[in-house]
Amino acid sequence: MLAETVRESEPDVIIGLPTLGLTLAKTVAQTLGKDRYIPLGYSQKFWYTDTLSTKVSSITSPSGVKKLYLDPNQLSLVKGKRAIIINDAVSSGKTLQASWDFLESEEVGCQLLAAGVVMKQGERWRALLGERQEMVRWVFECPLLRAVEGGWGARE
Repeated sequence: MLAETVRESEPDVIIGLPTLGLTLAKTVAQTLGKDRYIPLGYSQKFWYTDTLSTKVSSITSPSGVKKLYLDPNQLSLVKGKRAIIINDAVSSGKTLQASWDFLESEEVGCQLLAAGVVMKQGERWRALLGERQEMVRWVFECPLLRAVEGGWGARE
């Protein structure tokens, strides 16, 4: 279902965001007839460089900033290519914004056509992504929740 939401973008390459987006990206790539997908990662290997990384904070890691890395050996597979980002969810929009800026940077140089996520949580990510919000596709949506007396309530 996720692949169908981004199919019309006709990407050259599928890029998966860690952690759950990596598994999803593989399935989306296969469904769209691609031989491979490009995984980004939070773990720095000894051959990675800081020029191919960016800082990311998200709703799941609000107290700390992580770094998102592109393996330099895969740069040629994305540079100058039309790509889509795949992730599990969009909530605050911080992960999508940071990865979008990184992938379209001069260092990486790909053209992002869309971002596909399984779940859209609430609407607050829209303000952060600005015009890019129109390029986000999702399968399911739910409100962003917060704990309230006796259960849960919508955060927004």
